[in-house]
Amino acid sequence: MIFQQITLASKVVVGDHVDLGAGAKILGPLTIESGSRVGANAVVTKNVEKGTTVVGIPAKVVQR
Repeated sequence: MIFQQITLASKVVVGDHVDLGAGAKILGPLTIESGSRVGANAVVTKNVEKGTTVVGIPAKVVQR
């Protein structure tokens, strides 16, 4: 699920059943693995492991 105003920069690979919160910035190249969640307005600069939730600027893991 991709909410509004998402930025995908460079090569970004998104797995299955991933939630990208509103306003998130995904700055690749990187991979967001299946079952992961990215919080609203998060800035992701590193790979997100399977089933992980990340939030913040820069994005940090809050739940595995």
